[in-house]
Amino acid sequence: MEKRQTNGNGDFQGFVAEHYDLWFSESNNWLDYAFYKGYVLDNQGPAVEIGCGTGRILLPFVQEGLDVDGVDYSEDMLKVCTRKAERLGIAPALYRQPIQQLDLPRKYHTIFIPGNTFNLLTDRIEAIG
Repeated sequence: MEKRQTNGNGDFQGFVAEHYDLWFSESNNWLDYAFYKGYVLDNQGPAVEIGCGTGRILLPFVQEGLDVDGVDYSEDMLKVCTRKAERLGIAPALYRQPIQQLDLPRKYHTIFIPGNTFNLLTDRIEAIG
Protein backbone atom coordinates (compact mmCIF):
# COMPACT_ATOMS: atom_id res chain seq x y z
CA MET A 1 0.00 0.00 0.00
CA GLU A 2 1.38 3.38 -1.03
CA LYS A 3 1.94 5.88 1.78
CA ARG A 4 1.26 9.45 0.75
CA GLN A 5 2.93 12.42 2.31
CA THR A 6 0.39 14.92 3.63
CA ASN A 7 2.60 18.00 4.11
CA GLY A 8 0.60 18.91 7.23
CA ASN A 9 -2.59 19.27 5.22
CA GLY A 10 -4.44 16.14 6.28
CA ASP A 11 -4.86 13.08 4.11
CA PHE A 12 -7.68 14.05 1.78
CA GLN A 13 -6.67 11.61 -0.92
CA GLY A 14 -8.12 8.45 -2.44
CA PHE A 15 -11.12 7.05 -0.60
CA VAL A 16 -11.59 10.18 1.52
CA ALA A 17 -11.62 12.47 -1.51
CA GLU A 18 -14.01 10.23 -3.43
CA HIS A 19 -16.47 10.01 -0.52
CA TYR A 20 -16.04 13.43 1.09
CA ASP A 21 -19.40 14.67 -0.18
CA LEU A 22 -21.18 11.86 1.67
CA TRP A 23 -19.89 13.24 4.97
CA PHE A 24 -20.21 16.92 4.13
CA SER A 25 -23.10 17.03 1.70
CA GLU A 26 -24.08 20.16 -0.17
CA SER A 27 -27.51 20.02 1.48
CA ASN A 28 -25.84 20.74 4.83
CA ASN A 29 -23.84 23.78 3.76
CA TRP A 30 -26.49 26.48 3.45
CA LEU A 31 -25.20 28.41 6.50
CA ASP A 32 -21.59 28.38 5.24
CA TYR A 33 -22.78 29.18 1.76
CA ALA A 34 -24.87 32.21 2.80
CA PHE A 35 -22.16 33.53 5.13
CA TYR A 36 -19.35 33.45 2.55
CA LYS A 37 -21.57 34.56 -0.31
CA GLY A 38 -22.37 37.74 1.62
CA TYR A 39 -18.68 38.55 1.92
CA VAL A 40 -17.95 37.80 -1.72
CA LEU A 41 -20.84 40.02 -2.85
CA ASP A 42 -19.99 42.84 -0.40
CA ASN A 43 -16.38 43.01 -1.59
CA GLN A 44 -17.38 43.20 -5.27
CA GLY A 45 -14.34 41.60 -6.79
CA PRO A 46 -12.62 38.34 -7.42
CA ALA A 47 -12.51 35.89 -4.54
CA VAL A 48 -10.57 32.75 -3.75
CA GLU A 49 -11.60 29.83 -1.58
CA ILE A 50 -8.66 28.26 0.23
CA GLY A 51 -9.32 24.56 0.78
CA CYS A 52 -12.05 24.32 -1.84
CA GLY A 53 -11.92 20.52 -1.76
CA THR A 54 -14.68 18.96 -3.86
CA GLY A 55 -16.30 22.34 -4.48
CA ARG A 56 -19.27 22.26 -2.09
CA ILE A 57 -19.13 26.06 -1.73
CA LEU A 58 -17.04 27.03 -4.76
CA LEU A 59 -19.12 25.37 -7.47
CA PRO A 60 -22.47 26.95 -6.55
CA PHE A 61 -20.75 30.35 -6.45
CA VAL A 62 -19.27 29.88 -9.92
CA GLN A 63 -22.56 28.49 -11.20
CA GLU A 64 -24.25 31.71 -10.03
CA GLY A 65 -21.70 33.78 -11.95
CA LEU A 66 -19.52 34.88 -9.03
CA ASP A 67 -15.81 35.35 -9.80
CA VAL A 68 -14.35 32.78 -7.40
CA ASP A 69 -11.26 30.60 -7.84
CA GLY A 70 -10.34 27.57 -5.75
CA VAL A 71 -7.16 26.32 -4.09
CA ASP A 72 -6.56 22.97 -2.45
CA TYR A 73 -3.52 20.87 -1.61
CA SER A 74 -5.20 17.56 -2.40
CA GLU A 75 -4.89 16.55 -6.04
CA ASP A 76 -7.64 13.97 -5.54
CA MET A 77 -10.08 16.49 -4.05
CA LEU A 78 -9.43 18.80 -7.02
CA LYS A 79 -10.10 15.92 -9.41
CA VAL A 80 -13.50 15.37 -7.78
CA CYS A 81 -14.18 19.12 -7.97
CA THR A 82 -13.26 19.16 -11.66
CA ARG A 83 -15.57 16.23 -12.45
CA LYS A 84 -18.44 17.89 -10.61
CA ALA A 85 -17.78 21.19 -12.41
CA GLU A 86 -17.79 19.45 -15.79
CA ARG A 87 -21.17 17.88 -15.00
CA LEU A 88 -22.46 21.39 -14.19
CA GLY A 89 -21.00 22.85 -17.39
CA ILE A 90 -18.63 25.23 -15.57
CA ALA A 91 -14.85 25.51 -15.41
CA PRO A 92 -13.60 27.27 -12.28
CA ALA A 93 -9.93 28.17 -12.01
CA LEU A 94 -8.43 25.59 -9.64
CA TYR A 95 -4.92 25.62 -8.19
CA ARG A 96 -3.12 22.85 -6.35
CA GLN A 97 -1.06 24.57 -3.68
CA PRO A 98 -0.49 24.33 0.06
CA ILE A 99 -1.95 27.14 2.15
CA GLN A 100 1.51 28.02 3.43
CA GLN A 101 2.93 28.69 -0.04
CA LEU A 102 0.24 30.40 -2.08
CA ASP A 103 1.45 31.77 -5.39
CA LEU A 104 -1.66 32.70 -7.33
CA PRO A 105 -1.73 34.48 -10.70
CA ARG A 106 -3.97 37.36 -9.63
CA LYS A 107 -5.07 39.49 -6.68
CA TYR A 108 -8.33 38.94 -4.80
CA HIS A 109 -10.74 41.19 -2.94
CA THR A 110 -11.90 38.29 -0.76
CA ILE A 111 -9.97 35.32 0.53
CA PHE A 112 -11.96 32.83 2.57
CA ILE A 113 -11.11 29.56 4.31
CA PRO A 114 -14.31 27.68 5.17
CA GLY A 115 -14.84 24.86 7.61
CA ASN A 116 -11.88 23.46 9.48
CA THR A 117 -9.35 23.88 6.69
CA PHE A 118 -6.99 26.10 8.68
CA ASN A 119 -6.91 23.47 11.44
CA LEU A 120 -5.08 21.13 9.05
CA LEU A 121 -1.93 23.19 9.62
CA THR A 122 -0.47 21.21 12.49
CA ASP A 123 2.89 22.97 12.53
CA ARG A 124 2.61 26.14 14.64
CA ILE A 125 5.38 27.93 12.74
CA GLU A 126 3.65 27.29 9.39
CA ALA A 127 0.31 28.45 10.78
CA ILE A 128 1.81 31.72 12.03
CA GLY A 129 4.03 32.27 8.97
